[in-house]
Amino acid sequence: MIDTIIFKIHNLQKKYPQLYEQLYAPSRKKNTVLEAVADEDTGEILKNSFLHSYVFHDTNRVLPVSYRSVLPNNSYHYSVSFRVNSTEDFAEFNFSVPKYLYGQNVQQFISLAEQSSRVTYSLLLKFLVDFFDQNFSLQRPDFSDIEISRIDLCYNQFFNSKEDALLYLDYQKKLHQTKAKSDKNRCRTYGTSIMYTTRRYSFKIYHKGTEFEKHDKRAIVKEKNKRNLDLEYFQRQADCILRYEMTFRNSQINYLFERYFYSGKKHAANVNFASDSYAIRLRRFTKLTKQNNVETFIGYSKKFFLHSSWDNPDYCDTVMLTEPVLSFNFSIFNILYLEFWERVREYQIKNDLDINAIVSRINNYNGDVELKNKLRADPQKQVQNFRLLSTALLVQSGFDIAEFKQYLPKTSYYRLLDDLKKIGLSTRSAALNIPSPALDYVEYKIYFLKYH
Repeated sequence: MIDTIIFKIHNLQKKYPQLYEQLYAPSRKKNTVLEAVADEDTGEILKNSFLHSYVFHDTNRVLPVSYRSVLPNNSYHYSVSFRVNSTEDFAEFNFSVPKYLYGQNVQQFISLAEQSSRVTYSLLLKFLVDFFDQNFSLQRPDFSDIEISRIDLCYNQFFNSKEDALLYLDYQKKLHQTKAKSDKNRCRTYGTSIMYTTRRYSFKIYHKGTEFEKHDKRAIVKEKNKRNLDLEYFQRQADCILRYEMTFRNSQINYLFERYFYSGKKHAANVNFASDSYAIRLRRFTKLTKQNNVETFIGYSKKFFLHSSWDNPDYCDTVMLTEPVLSFNFSIFNILYLEFWERVREYQIKNDLDINAIVSRINNYNGDVELKNKLRADPQKQVQNFRLLSTALLVQSGFDIAEFKQYLPKTSYYRLLDDLKKIGLSTRSAALNIPSPALDYVEYKIYFLKYH
């Protein structure tokens, strides 16, 4: 469920000098990058990057603005990259959680018992604690100094065969091309992948088997397969997988925070999150201070830490509005979780129904409406048989229903879409002739239980 994560440890030199000394160890070892400046008396300049450095002339000490290296993992090929920014006093880590744990990401970072958002969030916090204990035993950073600046959520969808997975991807490409008509620069399709990219987030679907063979499998073989993985078994399973990935950058988390929680003159809080502590706190601040102050706060580019003053339900100091530091708590993670699954569901292709099945659905729906109307003071309308039947058959033949927009009044067009939903028909249908893939983890647990 969770793949790549980028987080920063702030106040590195100020609060964690031992951790700083452990991370900042410039040398000529492999995977280390910095700028080195020699003694000015000799005039010799040594550089292995284009990073700027500060030179303290009283001691001739050189302090690179940024130092990059890796945390080695001796058990397999994968290592964690990080950089130390001495000027802004933080260390930033960028790595894939399942690759860190398993050496590949055909396996997923999930709880086998339950894959809900709450359990997954708890699993993430536990992983971070374990990560710090394993790598920084001398000094573990406080959650209040750990900023989450990017997180990727993913899902591996299983098919019966590689051929079925690639066929399904071909139909998803057609759907994607329809979505891309108004946004061609952000939408791309390739041989075995689909990509949608913006500055705030990105979403992609790709054939896992192709990617695994090209990247992870080669790297594992090159490093002599130190974990003794059954690579042919992993390749067979990966060949049957379409992988969905969504990258949430800080700017997207900011955008979603405003969309879900802010209630003001120009915005409305999401009804499902109206009782969340963030929404309640913002409404309280709106009453205690001027509306403009809250709107200014919403406009700030906010940072999300694992712990902040917002976690204290009794803390209601409006100074918080001047310090755009929020908590990456369960509420925030849950929003990302819901957004990810909504996007995954948008790309699910349903099998066509024949004419008899469509008529049966229309009749069943109208029969239910007729029965319920006997008990209603305000009766609902039944759907029109021929109008809906002809539309459903057109959609299933590959017709893009959006073409109706130029011929129908706006209200009629959206009523037609609503009627299709009422009888359980999707505009994303095709004559696939393969079993509809599930959106759960049943098959994953069957194939990978023994590796957890």
